[in-house]
Amino acid sequence: MSDDAEPQLHVDASLAAVRISEHITSGRSHGSLEWSSFLNKEDLNVILFLLQNKKYVTLAFRTVRYHEYQLGTFCKVFSYVSPDLAVKLIDSDDATVLKSAFSLGFYSDLSKIDSLVSSTCSEIRTIAARYCSTEALRSLKTDKESSVRKIAFERLGPSECLDLMLKDKVADIRADAIKLAPFSYPGLSSMTGEIARYPFQLLIEKISEDHLPMMLGNRNVKDNRYISSALEQRMSAIAGRKK
Repeated sequence: MSDDAEPQLHVDASLAAVRISEHITSGRSHGSLEWSSFLNKEDLNVILFLLQNKKYVTLAFRTVRYHEYQLGTFCKVFSYVSPDLAVKLIDSDDATVLKSAFSLGFYSDLSKIDSLVSSTCSEIRTIAARYCSTEALRSLKTDKESSVRKIAFERLGPSECLDLMLKDKVADIRADAIKLAPFSYPGLSSMTGEIARYPFQLLIEKISEDHLPMMLGNRNVKDNRYISSALEQRMSAIAGRKK
């Protein structure tokens, strides 16, 4: 679009957002037929621009109950009315619109998915983590959002990510890593100071015999009878075997 046309497009998108919001709050039905009728009266290029820009999506839908459902229905009908424009929904900066684009398969260039891993929106990076190439996915192994890292770890697997998972700042991810780790895995030896209860409990079962005594001073052993008993049982079993 030309530079002089863009300001007017913003105005038109804002007005269209108001019409959408009024249509929803009017109490009329909002099924596929109603949205199809609505869209056939609109400039679809303006609607596309609206759906590509979160601020206008917010203006149109965010004050509405079940806005994600309403927005998803709207995107689906838009894709039926104008499939040629719908393939551009993947350029949206709104996470719900992107989810709809992926679920409907409305994107023409697979490389577009990889570009989403650098989004500043964590919701969009979460979507990207599910669908992007493994090469692009590797950049998300150290993402600041744990939900994004978790998907990256699950897709790439422990053979590539186990050591990172063991050192993750989120206890649930460390616990998953301990479950996946081979018995007496070297990376477990640095976790004797683990402060979260569940990962520590799992660690008792997996860490090498040589490092078990180092766990005796951990606060989890002092504060939890079940954990101290589990550690004692394993150490006793080892001692009995060595007699």
